[in-house]
Amino acid sequence: VEAGMMGNVLSKKISLMNFSGLEFLAGIPGTIGGMIYTNAGAWGTNISDVIESITYLNEFGNLCTMKNLENKGFSYRKSPFMKRHIIILSCEIHLRYNIEADAIYNNYLNKKLLSQPLATHNAGCTFKNPHNLSAWKLIRQYESELKFENVSISDKHANFLINNGSASFNEMLTAINTIKEVVYKKNNIKLELEITILE
Repeated sequence: VEAGMMGNVLSKKISLMNFSGLEFLAGIPGTIGGMIYTNAGAWGTNISDVIESITYLNEFGNLCTMKNLENKGFSYRKSPFMKRHIIILSCEIHLRYNIEADAIYNNYLNKKLLSQPLATHNAGCTFKNPHNLSAWKLIRQYESELKFENVSISDKHANFLINNGSASFNEMLTAINTIKEVVYKKNNIKLELEITILE
């Protein structure tokens, strides 16, 4: 699979072919390359769990392949590529035949539709979950103190920040930083971004 393929589109197409392994990507925005970079996942599965190998250009422009991803630096929302200047090109994914694959995909997608604001302008989950905690629960506790002009906290899932139509990048960034400050002040917990901000 090439890195530019949209993960949720691939997941649907694969499931319709009765192959299982990517259903957990249902409803997750982003490309396969981006998902590898951030080790995206849902429902207890990360993309690194299903990848056989990754092809990339290293810092010197050499074509490289990473195999056997276990013990290579992949963990919750982290990959070894985050500390390097490389370009992810493609990957090989391990799948298995399963006639129920599309039903599993639809089940995951329906759960997402019920619990996440997929039809709104958002960038997905904003913050990583702290150890043994849910970021959305921490945010929801202090929602009354987190009011912004053009940015809102989703009623469905408090870890989703919604651009109400006219919020600028700086307004979104202000909302993110304000939430981090309030949660740290109240709980002494530093929320880490799940999204990546390019500067």
